[in-house]
Amino acid sequence: MFNNSMSTPQNKTHYLKVCVSSVAKVEEDLLSYNLFEAGAFGVSEDLEFEQKDFKYTPEILDKDSTELVAFFDIEFKDKIENFSFLKPYTFKILVEKNKDWLLEWKKHFKPFKVLTDLWIVPSWDKSLFKTKDNETSIYIEPGLAFGTGTHATTKLCIKALSKTLYLEKSIASAIDWGAGSAVLSIFLAKKGVTNIVACEIDELARENAVKNLNLNNVDCTYVCAPDDEVMKKPCDLVVANIIDGVLLQIKEHIFNTQAKHIILSGILNENAERVKKEFTSGTGYTFIHSDQLDEWSMLQFKKEVSVKV
Repeated sequence: MFNNSMSTPQNKTHYLKVCVSSVAKVEEDLLSYNLFEAGAFGVSEDLEFEQKDFKYTPEILDKDSTELVAFFDIEFKDKIENFSFLKPYTFKILVEKNKDWLLEWKKHFKPFKVLTDLWIVPSWDKSLFKTKDNETSIYIEPGLAFGTGTHATTKLCIKALSKTLYLEKSIASAIDWGAGSAVLSIFLAKKGVTNIVACEIDELARENAVKNLNLNNVDCTYVCAPDDEVMKKPCDLVVANIIDGVLLQIKEHIFNTQAKHIILSGILNENAERVKKEFTSGTGYTFIHSDQLDEWSMLQFKKEVSVKV
């Protein structure tokens, strides 16, 4: 993973990538400063993380040295070798082709089926893509790391939601916890749920969610942060597609919604049993179904109904 400081290269076809090896921790700031002063338009530091326990609290590894990568316009090709501040280091200079990365990505992101009757379609294909009479489309404007519907956990959630909404016609309200691009909220709306809250902690993701809701003409969804007062109101269903450690951290908040149905994903297969136990042990919820795709699991729970005799 990288810590980036980037601007736009002046040359539109190629740029230079300078990889500096074994930079001591105490020298990082000074070397980065010198690279920028010499004309670099960006510097990246290679960072490594570890997750010591089940809680989702990754930490940066404290290393004695790292690799810095600097980016220069192509015009610096014959100058970099003469930078005196680089003399103590081992480094290599690479010539890289500059691309319109968004355009390149768009070439490979095409409409795809999530279910037999559900397509996810990028916004730029909306006017061109035609579905059959019995099919539904979700249109999205993909944002940075907010989800496109292609991830296994999203597919697991959509599959579980589809079955649940088919069997339980009375579901009218739902919370999409960790909504990201709001794919699940849009699906809920298209399936007839009339009161939806798309909860997302990231502000940029919330902005992306609003764009996608508007793109699909969905007006029954309220987008908010987790601390919004609306999150304290009861609902019929909660779907939470969040990494398993966070699911455990927010489980009491999920229970407080008094949801009759809970659908969880973002759970690694090896952690499924622990999450299952945490959501059923003395909680008033019964485990009813699980599913797996690749290394990910989906768990589904239903609120226990007490019968008076």
